[in-house]
Amino acid sequence: MTEESFQSSNDSDTSVYLLIEVKEILHREMYEAYTRQAKPIIISYGGEYVVTSDNLIPLSGEWDTKRVVLIRFQSLNDLRVCFDSEEYREIAHLRENSVMGKAIIIA
Repeated sequence: MTEESFQSSNDSDTSVYLLIEVKEILHREMYEAYTRQAKPIIISYGGEYVVTSDNLIPLSGEWDTKRVVLIRFQSLNDLRVCFDSEEYREIAHLRENSVMGKAIIIA
């Protein structure tokens, strides 16, 4: 999906979700410091934690995921403003250096 089609498929009244898949925690203490600091920042920008879980039970296929996090935002713009904010950028290195994973926006 191109950026243009992504934007047109998500009007301002539709919630978007950020799905984070943590494959491996490299530095637990650093990751815990990140999550403690990230949560209030994300909430302050309107993010709502829908689920955070380490208790994953594969239904089909092979999974090696250690944790999933699902965060809801009112709009794609709210999500982008949050993760582009100075507050978040100041702690992003903690996540980048403590876990292996990936994230996707669901619109």
